Amino acid sequence: TTHEIDLGGVVIGLAMLAGMQGARARDHDATQVYLVRGFMGIFSTGLDDLEASLEARGVKAETYGHLSGPAIRDDIVRARKTRPGLPVILVGHSFGGNAVLQIAALLAQDGIRVALVITVDPTRNGPISSNVGRYINYYLSANAIGSELDAGGAGTRVVNIDIRDRADIAGLATGHWTMTVNEKIKAEILRAVLKVAQRPSGKTRPQLRTPPRGAGPGSVGALGR
Repeated sequence: TTHEIDLGGVVIGLAMLAGMQGARARDHDATQVYLVRGFMGIFSTGLDDLEASLEARGVKAETYGHLSGPAIRDDIVRARKTRPGLPVILVGHSFGGNAVLQIAALLAQDGIRVALVITVDPTRNGPISSNVGRYINYYLSANAIGSELDAGGAGTRVVNIDIRDRADIAGLATGHWTMTVNEKIKAEILRAVLKVAQRPSGKTRPQLRTPPRGAGPGSVGALGR
């Protein structure tokens, strides 16, 4: 009957809508941000705070150990086969910083673009890869551990931030082992990630304070040198 046909159409329409909503949910369920801890995973606890902050804002994030590079690469390659437009964001501290630099370089071989790589006092200066949209590197030149990234011909894609030049950051929790728990650094990393991450509709951007003008000698606000 006519009523039965209309009812069937409604059922089909609802099924299609549910499928579209399910696809959007799966899209945001896929990991966008990979956070990689340093040696032994015991000195990078601020990355756990970042993961929680991102999840609260609808951005899927996961934390790994610095030897998890192959697993992270496999997960990214597998997920981007069905979600090629989902951003890839890599954040790492110390040996984890070295790891995300290497992961990004390997993803170039897979034809995958990385939107953002953030390193916190990595002990190596690269590699820098053409498939990465931007690098942000926090390091402390005074500790003889962390390294400035070698920008080479990458130009403005690589931003090095020497904590020694940031009067608004330097001080408590700015040593190599404690840098990820520094509240100012965590806020800046969160802001940078949320600029490129995809989030469900209805999620508003957090209001985070920017560093004061003239924060330190040679500094350029939150982006360092």
